[in-house]
Amino acid sequence: MIFELYPEVAPLTVANFLKLAESRFWVEKPSFLYRVLPGFVAQGGPLSPEDEQLDAEFIPGEFGTIAHERGVLSMARPENPDGASCHFFICLGKLERLDGQYASFGRRIAGEDVLHAIEHVEKKDGLDGRVSRPVEPILIRRVEELVRDSK
Repeated sequence: MIFELYPEVAPLTVANFLKLAESRFWVEKPSFLYRVLPGFVAQGGPLSPEDEQLDAEFIPGEFGTIAHERGVLSMARPENPDGASCHFFICLGKLERLDGQYASFGRRIAGEDVLHAIEHVEKKDGLDGRVSRPVEPILIRRVEELVRDSK
């Protein structure tokens, strides 16, 4: 999938995401889409061998103007609004209840077929106590910045 990021809406969030991508953070630490709830989210990030969420540096919450709808990229976080670090989610539907609560900072611009396939993978009991964990792990193999030609 390819996402367009919006630094004008969430500058700290985008800078953090790009820093993690450049450092190969999600590749060096085993990272997966570990929570998939159709119509809601596909959530990912690094997990320890014991399935504990690993974190990076925490960033302040930036709750901007991008509505949470299908294909929007947003930061996952614990209850602390300033607790986002390296876990993110892709919206799988219109999720107005997340607006103003989570830092949305990008939008999928290519790869709807991939997102559809992720949404419909076979799932088993997940870390959240729901049937949300893909049976076959969805490994994050590459996260990189593509710079658009300004022409």
